[in-house]
Amino acid sequence: MDHDPWFASFLAAGIVSGAWAVLRRGSARGLRKGSLLQASLLTVLCALLGAHVAGRMLYEPVRFAADPAGTLLSLGSIASVGAMAGGLAGVRLAAACGVLSRQEVLPFLDCVAFTLPWAWSLGRIGCAAAADHPGPHAAGWFSALYSDGSRLDMARVEIAVLVPLGVVFLWMDRRAPRPGTFFGLFLLGYGVARLALDAYRIADPRYWRLTPAQHAAVIAGIAGLALLSRSTERAGPRHEA
Repeated sequence: MDHDPWFASFLAAGIVSGAWAVLRRGSARGLRKGSLLQASLLTVLCALLGAHVAGRMLYEPVRFAADPAGTLLSLGSIASVGAMAGGLAGVRLAAACGVLSRQEVLPFLDCVAFTLPWAWSLGRIGCAAAADHPGPHAAGWFSALYSDGSRLDMARVEIAVLVPLGVVFLWMDRRAPRPGTFFGLFLLGYGVARLALDAYRIADPRYWRLTPAQHAAVIAGIAGLALLSRSTERAGPRHEA
């Protein structure tokens, strides 16, 4: 997605509101405030860096191959797959530096995952305003007018997936799920959604017939399943007295 005033505004709103929600939720769940602030800052900075690098390498491969340093040092496309990978690297860095203890990593990731459907939706509203992700020719609520006619706006479709996921998280929150549940469900749910939805994107490059996000979606889905399985195993069987 390219830099656009509307997109930049909604992206900033998503980052600020998401970080605020993570700090508030994490503090309410007993995570140390200093650790929360530092970990959130590292996560956001690494996510932005990852989005920039992935956008240049994966979505502008010809230009990057011709001038790697110049391409990376210039502004241009950013990629959500890079944002997620970079954000996870930021959390790992926070753990490696002692900002987050081993016991705090999953609860922190759960806080991030819980807020992502809403924060990510704000960014996608910016994508829709900038008409960044055209799909096949179509008409209706999820379509937008492009230079060659009305097409499915894949950003709008993605919002229609993210919002129900956020609502499910709100419902689940009443049941106090085990650490790792929200993060695992987000990886699985969003991974499956992107694997399906990216098939309709017409502007994204393909590598072995899949977009960069689809490759990442497969990994995310598998990781989500593994994390949910481990969480279930830790829970163990319940015995009635």
